[in-house]
Amino acid sequence: MDSSSHYSTQKLIFLAPCSHSALTDFLASHNISAAQIAFDFEARQAEAAEVAEAERRADISRNPDGQQSTEPPAETAAQTKKRKREEEKAIEKIKKSKQFKMTVQGVRRDRRYRENDENPEGEYNRDDDDDDDLVNELAHEAYMKSKSVSSLPGQLANCAMCSKRFTVTNYTKAGPEGGLLCPECAKTLDKDNDKGKQKKKKSTEKGNKQRQMRSNLLDGVVQRGAKSLVQMCVEKIADHIGDVEDFGILPNSLLNQLSLVLSRRRLLNSRTIDFFLKPRYDSVTLYDAANLTTNDFKKIFMVCPNVKSLTMDCAGQFKDEVLEYVTENPAINIVHFRVGALNLIHDAVWRRFFIVKGQTLETIKLNWMDNYFDDETFQHLVRHCPNLTRLKMKRMWKLSGKAIEAMSDITQLRHLTFERANLGISEIYSASWVKFLAARGKDLQTFAIDRFHLLDDDLLSAVHDHCRHLSKLRISSNANFADGAGFELLFSHWANPPLRYINFSMCRDVDAKIPVANPEDVGLCGSGFAALMAHSGSRLETLYVTSCRHIDHAAFFAVFDGVKQYPHLSFVDVSFCDAVDDVVLNGMFASCPSLKEVMVFGCFKIAEPAVPNGVLVTGRVNAQDDVIYRTGED
Repeated sequence: MDSSSHYSTQKLIFLAPCSHSALTDFLASHNISAAQIAFDFEARQAEAAEVAEAERRADISRNPDGQQSTEPPAETAAQTKKRKREEEKAIEKIKKSKQFKMTVQGVRRDRRYRENDENPEGEYNRDDDDDDDLVNELAHEAYMKSKSVSSLPGQLANCAMCSKRFTVTNYTKAGPEGGLLCPECAKTLDKDNDKGKQKKKKSTEKGNKQRQMRSNLLDGVVQRGAKSLVQMCVEKIADHIGDVEDFGILPNSLLNQLSLVLSRRRLLNSRTIDFFLKPRYDSVTLYDAANLTTNDFKKIFMVCPNVKSLTMDCAGQFKDEVLEYVTENPAINIVHFRVGALNLIHDAVWRRFFIVKGQTLETIKLNWMDNYFDDETFQHLVRHCPNLTRLKMKRMWKLSGKAIEAMSDITQLRHLTFERANLGISEIYSASWVKFLAARGKDLQTFAIDRFHLLDDDLLSAVHDHCRHLSKLRISSNANFADGAGFELLFSHWANPPLRYINFSMCRDVDAKIPVANPEDVGLCGSGFAALMAHSGSRLETLYVTSCRHIDHAAFFAVFDGVKQYPHLSFVDVSFCDAVDDVVLNGMFASCPSLKEVMVFGCFKIAEPAVPNGVLVTGRVNAQDDVIYRTGED
């Protein structure tokens, strides 16, 4: 034997006496034999194996063809008694748990609400709170669910659905009513659940698509055929805007579409605004700037100093310092300034802006200025913007008749839109507008005013006498105009060419004492409507007579009789005109070959109109028929 072997033998002899662990010594000191514990464990394992082997042989003897028995082994009386005793102990333990008590209270509350709904005049029987049957039923259900996870992996159990004997594993699933499921039943249950989920998901997606389609139709958005590639790309970019780093150089048409989609989804913010800013761009359009900060607005002019057209809405954080930066920077010369909700800019800043930058301005569109922009500021606009051709002022609180008269000095003005705010500090009467039209009416192409409730027939007479080049006329929300002396006189022998756009919405009598009758023919009635169509019907494209409820059925039928033709009329809004029925609507379809959309909200006499192909009818009474759109072959 060499030295290495001798060394190994000596080492083994030396380590042998130290084979006892500290745990073994501790158990021996308390008269506990670790060897006995190991022997008992091996005996129990051997006994369990013998029992399992005996059951397997018994199954084979009962089923010679090799199929496993589906019936569980018979239970002795002692086993049954023991099982029931254990179940009662477990159920009593469940009843005492806090979670179970909360569950019982919830079930009782739901039952009480259900009984109150079924018998609203009766009283709830409070004795049900002590209903032992309810408590026992819930406790037994909770016990069965807890029993389903009591079996450990490696043990044998009976399937809750087919009663087949199987071995429990870590992947064994519980049944819907307690117990465990064999692999075959678990697969079957999963397939059924997946089919139900897929069917529900498919139904939900279909309902969402239909809801979105109807919403688009109510907004006047009609999708004819498949979406264009550009539209699909724009929507896909909006879906993944968080992953976009830059748009690159795009034409204004695509930038406008992207801005519209992102604004609609409220995704324009301090990060995404960078996509619309490039030094070479001369136009910036942001339809929803509510999430932008003051520094973001400054950044627009820093990155795009050559901007000529600025269009923004909801620009609440466009403050004094931003407009002062624009005023003091000689490189910035804006031509078209269309910004909404600039209600934090003081009048002094506005006046300075008009003095310095007014020479280049050709378009100004402002709205919702709240407590700023008074008559003096407006006079600065008139005095220092000589090249102004388009002016739109909406919801301006502090403007009065002096501002209307001051517009007479804007010699280049061609398009005017003015909407009075309901909270205006003073009323504006016809005299101010008559003075303005006498000076500038001969050059106007667009004249649109709204919410001036105190105007009278003198305004319509001034339009008739001074306007010669109008193509768009809107005078709405008034209850003082007369039918004969106002509207009929306006369109009788008027030297102005036929109009393309007319809006007389809500020009009707408002009297709570006689809501239906109109003895004095206030508002747009039958005579004025007939004169309107006789004058402008040959070129008219858009017509709004919303809430002009005094136009009778005879007037509608005389205009839309199917014989008279209005070749360019494509949009008509007759909402809340009581006289409109199927006869009028069918006549409208026959008289307007280019008709694309009709709004009929509140027209309760419409039942089953014969809608031609390609025409959108929106606002019918029945919810399921609120939109009708037909296209294709008959």
